Amino acid sequence: MRTKAERVTARKVTRERVAERAETQRLQPELLEHVTQLKRASKGLGISSATIATISRDGQVEGFQLRLGTKVSRGLTAHFGVKKYGGETSARRAAAAVAGALDLRIAQGRGGSAVGRRNVRSSSPEAGIRLFWVDRSSAQPGLFVGVSWPERGGRQRMTCYSTDSNGLQGAIDRAIEKRIAAGCPTPDRAALLRAAQRMRREGPQA
Repeated sequence: MRTKAERVTARKVTRERVAERAETQRLQPELLEHVTQLKRASKGLGISSATIATISRDGQVEGFQLRLGTKVSRGLTAHFGVKKYGGETSARRAAAAVAGALDLRIAQGRGGSAVGRRNVRSSSPEAGIRLFWVDRSSAQPGLFVGVSWPERGGRQRMTCYSTDSNGLQGAIDRAIEKRIAAGCPTPDRAALLRAAQRMRREGPQA
């Protein structure tokens, strides 16, 4: 015969499972939408595996990104937010469910967000975006925001935006848009803006 504590634990587990099933049913149409989208995008590419990357900010897990194949490519990723799916376990389970529906093997990734991991030698607070001065012979040095992003197939693209032409916030926003459009984790706009403002205060000789 079970003790009172065991009965309480069993009832709690049952309630959690019922709530989890209800949440899964509610989100089923969205999961099917992910499956349809990714199946269409990967058609004919011969992809047989996927990775699930953890997306974190300031030590807090914000969600998981399902990435088809061995490289991060636009259209071949899907994001599963912790808040939307009601917790880390449910969000990761949703990502795994979509991979399973696509008959993909979950491969061992690098344990974090490959495309969203900042290089430790970079002076920028965000991966894929850098701030730099350009010395122009006919004018004062200009502060630019450079951005790189992966295209489908793994090819890297790069461009930059002048803060003189776009404004400080405008140049940063345009760079962020490029990263998001490529399926990269959302950069920390506030951190980039602080870094750019500091660079502008200190000047090109700092």
